[in-house]
Amino acid sequence: MRTLVDINHPAHVHFFRCAVKELRDRGHEVLITARNKECEYALLDAYGLEYTDLGTHYKGLAGKAVGMLAIDARLAKVARRFRPHVLTGIHNTYAAHVSRLTRARSVVFTDTEHARLANTITFPFAHRIVTPACFRLDLGPKHRRYRGYHELAYLRPERFTPDPVMIERTGVDPDEPFVVVRLVSWGASHDVGHRGLGQRESLRLVRALEKEARVVVTTEEAAGRELARNVVSIPPHEMHHLLAFASLYIGEGATMASEAAVLGTPALYVNPLDLGYMAEQEERYGLVHRFLEKGTTADDLLEAALPLLTEPDAQKRTAAARERLLEETEDVTEVICEHLLDTADM
Repeated sequence: MRTLVDINHPAHVHFFRCAVKELRDRGHEVLITARNKECEYALLDAYGLEYTDLGTHYKGLAGKAVGMLAIDARLAKVARRFRPHVLTGIHNTYAAHVSRLTRARSVVFTDTEHARLANTITFPFAHRIVTPACFRLDLGPKHRRYRGYHELAYLRPERFTPDPVMIERTGVDPDEPFVVVRLVSWGASHDVGHRGLGQRESLRLVRALEKEARVVVTTEEAAGRELARNVVSIPPHEMHHLLAFASLYIGEGATMASEAAVLGTPALYVNPLDLGYMAEQEERYGLVHRFLEKGTTADDLLEAALPLLTEPDAQKRTAAARERLLEETEDVTEVICEHLLDTADM
């Protein structure tokens, strides 16, 4: 089988990298295409994954509309040369479109219900759409579900082992309690009209948390002068080690909140965008606490954070919840491979 994997976001590198290795180990051919939106190329290079550069990432809604046709054309050119049996990506409009132009099949993975525009221009062209079981939409006869979350494709214990050396290189002691605070850029198409905690409330939060633990800040944009001393620089492929040793994660990004949860680090998710998998990780496992109101303040977060940092049995409860999560979910890398192989034979 020949599979073309199109990468459109840093998280997609993580999602597919174990499946790419598994497929190649089974004797299948895999070609990776990518655009350097954020740190995709750095991640692919870090994992030793060769890729075909599809050129410029187009910014803004207008730019993305213009760029869609250009990227479709570039991907179609590569696909005609490679002749894949199946194209795949996460919420990948281009793979779905090009599969129809090249007589290949397409498998689109997604866990994001609210990306309505992307759904509209992607799902009708996909041959199969695969989501977590907790996905809130019914996408019809092409829709398949699995027990788990995207982040389990690369963070199950069989796929990932936290390394304290990675943390020590940042100047953080993995044996001491610390909190990771993540601030995002709010630049994605589905983020339009939304804003996060803001610098003033972020600063109040960080200074209050410092009374109980060290606070390290990672951010997609330059931090303000007052937060600069808390910012740590860590290569993107090592971020999961930081999350695994943290006592608590607080952030505006859903992917990193879910990564923390499946690693057994409780997460406070500060974002008005409600997602099925975030709800399940909160309601079923108690590993995520969602703050969906736009007016969320530092005080709101502190009320939830302090018990997780100070109560004697908090770590024990979190560890038990993570074990139950692992027992009740599937090996998502195997899920990826099975759907690609099955769809290629359709």
